[in-house]
Parts: sequence; structure tokens; C-alpha cells
Amino acid sequence: MATIRLNADTRRFVRFCRRYLRFIEGEVGGQPVTFEPWLVGITNELLSRDESGRRRYTTAYIGLAKKNNKSTWGAALALYFLVVESALSADKGMQVYAIAASKDQAKIVFGAAKRMVEESPLLRDVLDVFRDSIVCKATGARFEVLSSDAPKTHGKNPSIVICDELHAHESGELYDAMLTAMVARREPLMITITNAGANERGSSKCAEVYRRGKEGSDPRMYFYSPTVEDHELHDHAAWKRANPSTWITVDKLLAFQRAMPPFRFERFHLNRWTRAERDWLPKGAWALCGGGREPQAGERVVLGIDMSKNHDTTAIGIAAPRGNDQYAVAAETFAAWPDANNDPPEVHHVIDGDAIPFEAVFARVRELCAKFQVVEIAYDRWRIPEVVSDMLEAEGLPMVEFPQQPQRMCPASQGLFEVVVQRKLEHADDDILTAHIASATPRDVAGRGWRLDKDLSRSPSDAAIAVAIALDRAREYPPVGNSDFDLRLG
Repeated sequence: MATIRLNADTRRFVRFCRRYLRFIEGEVGGQPVTFEPWLVGITNELLSRDESGRRRYTTAYIGLAKKNNKSTWGAALALYFLVVESALSADKGMQVYAIAASKDQAKIVFGAAKRMVEESPLLRDVLDVFRDSIVCKATGARFEVLSSDAPKTHGKNPSIVICDELHAHESGELYDAMLTAMVARREPLMITITNAGANERGSSKCAEVYRRGKEGSDPRMYFYSPTVEDHELHDHAAWKRANPSTWITVDKLLAFQRAMPPFRFERFHLNRWTRAERDWLPKGAWALCGGGREPQAGERVVLGIDMSKNHDTTAIGIAAPRGNDQYAVAAETFAAWPDANNDPPEVHHVIDGDAIPFEAVFARVRELCAKFQVVEIAYDRWRIPEVVSDMLEAEGLPMVEFPQQPQRMCPASQGLFEVVVQRKLEHADDDILTAHIASATPRDVAGRGWRLDKDLSRSPSDAAIAVAIALDRAREYPPVGNSDFDLRLG
């Protein structure tokens, strides 16, 4: 690597980190904070000045894959500005902010800075630490935390803003408010440190800032975002380029790849912008679980119902717990089809008319209850009227509410992914279920990971949702004997 000639600001930053800051966790916990040459190089450019001595950049987009020291670096920068630059700058009353989509996310950088202060006797002498702020005693400079879900974010006068994970912001309101408020400052700097987002050509604030940086049209904006191009997806050298930290090895990246949907691995560990409709399972993973036996008559199962409104497809998912933390799944689908002149969609049950009546679905549910040992029927009350569920409960059917909200669907979706990629699931190669699995769309959910959802522009995916619900509940039930229903795994 070529030798980097450090500017005066970066030299001060490096000295400040070594003298005042300590790593707060991991194998290096307690040791002086130092950064690898590639990150020192980014810092050197970020803090560079023009011929007049003014800061060269007013905004920056730093795109980095996960585990590349983003939070520690962001916290160190915030403390450097708070302690060193506030003393040197002619712009008094410096205000430093860490902003993020949620308060929990915003406190990652702020929390790291807070712990660094608590672990440093030298910093404890010069800084006062409060719950949501750190104040420099000598200059009055403040470091505070803000989130886009806060009730009031206007009226601030920021000097430095560290925007964490801009891709997770639901809107650009907080980013724009802080950027606008910085105009009165002599040397403002908005630093965005983020993973890639979904849909580079979309309307999100992160996509907008990324495009502006990539185009290079703003000389006052610093842009750094190593990524992996389409033709490099299987090139491990390109993977390492997007993960310059020495502790991130190809073996670790391969382990991450096996543990999550492709779109999340590409975004979070290859720093690639992805399309929202990308596959949620690794290629061939569902097929590898095929060729098995679907739930058998008399077997203990859970049913999951994804009920349609009008012209949508309705699905019943069936999940049977088997020995050794393994499961068998199947599904049945329904569609209303009023057009006698054209072929109906590929479903298990076609119903004449404009809508799927509850009676038709629950007639089949009763038949399944007679066939299997059904321990739960999971349903969303928003989609099934209370009068219907009460009637079924009165008949003795084991109805259990399962709202299709993120707090339930995120773990259910991720649980289905887990058993598929670990080959702990068996299915009988039903073409309709396979098509629904392929059409399911992964959606990011701030603070909860991701969930399966429906994309009305694609083929139906209701069976995938229903199976995810059924499997989530089936995992609460141990198998009752496994001699007759042992799962065959190749």
C-alpha cells in the first residue's frame, strides 16, 4: 500500500485517538484506538482543507459493509470534533449530532462514544456525560443524539452531523432539516456512514445522496463506497475489496452468505445496492429440500391461514414438527375466478365468482382437521372477522390469533429461511407452493431485520406467507414420536 502523507487535522485525530480513546469491546478491548491504513486514508481525505485553509468538504457519503469499524470510527470522530476542533475552531458553540432512523440506532454511535469517555480518565476530566448528551467543559461544545422518529428535530444549530445508516430512514426529513440548519456554521460537515440500500434509482434520501456522490458533480462532497459489481458476485477478491478490514476474511464472508438471504448478504456485506424484488433464498435451496413426504394423515400439524380480501389468493399453510428439529410443510391455495372464457390461475381450489367466501376456506379447514391432528389454526383477525373465528372456536377448532405485523412476521419469515438453508425442512415438490415461494418478496423492517411480503406486480406468494406462519407456530411443538415420520435428508 502506498504511503499516505497525513494532513495536520488527521495527525491530530490519530494522536487524539491513541492518547485519549480505548477500544471498548472484543480482543482489543482496553487498548488505544488505532485505525487501519485504509480508514486513516479515508479520514485524511475527509478532513482535508483547500488552499485557503477551509475544510474541503461539507458533505460526505461513506458506504461501508458491516463489521468494518463504522461505529467505532464514527464515535471517535464525534469525540475528536467535540474536544479538539471545538477548541481550535473560530466557530464557537460547536454542536455535534449523531442521527439515525430510530433512537436505538442513533445511540449506537453515541453509546460507543459515551463508553469511550467512561473508560478514559483523561476524557472524564474534560467532558460531562449525560443520558443523551456529552458536553465539553472548556468550550461548551455539545454532542447529542437525534432520531427521525423523535417528536421534534427542528430548531438545532449543528456544526457536525454523523448520519448513521441513512438507508434505514423512512424519509429524508431529518437529514434535510439538519443539512439546512448547518448553513449558518462556518465549516459545517454532514458525514453519512451507511450500508447500501434498496433500489439505487429509487426516491429514498439514501439513494439520492448516493447518486449525487457517485456522479461526482458536487466538488464539496466526499464519496467513498467500495462495492461488488454484477460480474464480480462470485469473485472473492472483489468481496475483500468491499471489506478492506483485515479481520474480515473470505471464510467469514462465506459464513455470512450461508446465514442470510442473498439480498441482505449483498447489501450488508458486499455494500451492493439491491432491487427490492430480489430472491430471498439462495439459489437451489428450496429444491434441495424437495422430494420428501408432505405432512401425513394423523400427523400433528399447525395450520396457518393467509386470507385474501377480494381477488387475491388465499392460502392454508401446513407444518408438521418431526424429529431432530425438522419439519414437513405443504400448502393449499384458493382463488376466485369469474372469467369463464380464460384459464384460472394455478391454484389447488378454484372458486367461481368475484371473491373467496369464508365458508369455502373453512370447509376445507374442517376437512384438514379431520385428516390431521391439528393443534393450532393461526390466523390474522384483521383478515378474518371476529364472528367467523368465534363460530369456529365454538365448533372446537383451535383458533389462535397471529397478526401479520412485523413483530410476528419478521421472526416467522427468518425462521422459514433458517430451516430451508439448513435443510431441516421437507416438501413434496408441489409446483404451486414452489411458485409461491419463488414469488415471495423480502422487505427490510427497521430494527427487526426483514420479512416476507407480497408484491402485487408479481405472481401470488400467499402460500409462502401461510407456510411461514404455520412453521413459526409448529416450532413451538415437539413431535409426538418420530418413528413413523422421520425426515429423510439427502
